[in-house]
Amino acid sequence: MLAAQRSPKSGGATLYAARVAHAKQRALRVLQARVVTYRRELERQVCEVGFDFKKADDEERTEPHHFSDAIKALKEEGSIKEHVEKIANTNYVFWISGRAPGRAISPVLRRKLAAATVYERVTHIKSNGWHAERVHHQALVDDGEWLSVGWKAGVPIKHIGPYAIEDEKLDVDLAAYHAATKLPIVVQVKNTREWFYPPDHAVWHLLAAATRLHAVPVLIARRLPERTFAFMKSIGGFAFPSVKLILPPGLRDSRPIPRQPTMYEAATDLGFHSDIDFIDSPLARHRLLWSGELAKSIAEKHGRFMQLRNEIERIAFDEALRSDHRTGRVSGRGRRQITDTFIALVREQHRRDAIQRWRAAHPRQEPPDRYEDDEEFDPS
Repeated sequence: MLAAQRSPKSGGATLYAARVAHAKQRALRVLQARVVTYRRELERQVCEVGFDFKKADDEERTEPHHFSDAIKALKEEGSIKEHVEKIANTNYVFWISGRAPGRAISPVLRRKLAAATVYERVTHIKSNGWHAERVHHQALVDDGEWLSVGWKAGVPIKHIGPYAIEDEKLDVDLAAYHAATKLPIVVQVKNTREWFYPPDHAVWHLLAAATRLHAVPVLIARRLPERTFAFMKSIGGFAFPSVKLILPPGLRDSRPIPRQPTMYEAATDLGFHSDIDFIDSPLARHRLLWSGELAKSIAEKHGRFMQLRNEIERIAFDEALRSDHRTGRVSGRGRRQITDTFIALVREQHRRDAIQRWRAAHPRQEPPDRYEDDEEFDPS
C-alpha cells in the first residue's frame, strides 16, 4: 500500500526548526535548575527525560542532532557558557548557565567534574561491552527461535556458514540462524551513551559485515533516533533499543578513585542512575527483540537486504564508510551526503514496488499521487 503523504506541519525544515527551538527551551530550564551540567547529562535531560517520546507532539521529539544545534545557538546568544577540563588527556565538557553567579558555579562544577570522572572511568572498562553482549546472547539463546553460532568474550565473529569476513578490522558481536527458516542474522551491540545515525561508522561497519556474511544486520543500541529505525527497516535490517546501559552488578557500588564518589553516587549526580541496568541476566525488554517483529519478518528482511547487498557493499568498501573516514574514498563526498543519496534511491525503489503492487491489485486504476515524506530535514 502506498504511504500517505504527511501534513506539512509534521515534516521538513519547519519541524526541524521547531525541535531545535524546543531543545533550547528545555536546555535553559535544566541549566536554570542545575547551574552546571556535564555534556552528556544535559543531552539526556533534553532528549530523554521528562516526556514519553512515543506520545509527545512532533516538535517535542528532540534528538541529539537537534540538541547540538540548540547548544550552538545558545552559546552564540550568550545564554550558556562552555567549560572544558582536561584530565589524563581527556577533555570533559560542561555547560554553565549564563545567568548563574560565579560563587554558585564553582562548587557545583567541582562536584560535577568528580562525578563525570568516575562515571567515564567505569563505563569505559572494556569488559563492559562483552558483559552486554553476553546478556543479549543469553536472551537470544533462551528464546528458542534462534540458533546461535556461539559467543565468547573478546572473540570476534567473522564466519557464518559458508561465508567469511577477510578484513581483519571487521567483525560482528553476535550471529545466529532463525531456527525455522535457517536465515542468518548478524548483530552489533553498542553499549554506550551515543545515539547512532545512518551515516555513522558503527552502522556501516555492521552493514559491511552483513554484506560479507549474507545476513540480516541487527543493531542493538541504548537509544536510536527515528531516522535510524526507518533506515534499517528500509534496507532489510533491524534496529533495537536496549533503553539503558548494561553493567555488571559489582560496579554499582564500586569506588574506582579513592576519596571520590562511588559509581552509583556519580551516576545519580549526573542523572544517569535511572539509565543503567546493573544486571547479569536479560530483562523482559531484552527478550522482546528475539520473539517479536524480527523473527516474524525475517524472510522479508533477508530478501530485501540481499536485493540491496551489492550497493551497500559498494558504499561500505569502495567509499570506505565502514571505516571512520569523513568523506567517501571514491566520490570525495561527505558521509551524510553519500548515505542520503543511498536512502533516496532505496525510497524510490520502494515507491516503484508499491506502484507495481497497486497496479497488480487494481489493473484498471491509476495509483494515487502519494509519497512518503521525510520526517524532517536539517536545512543546513
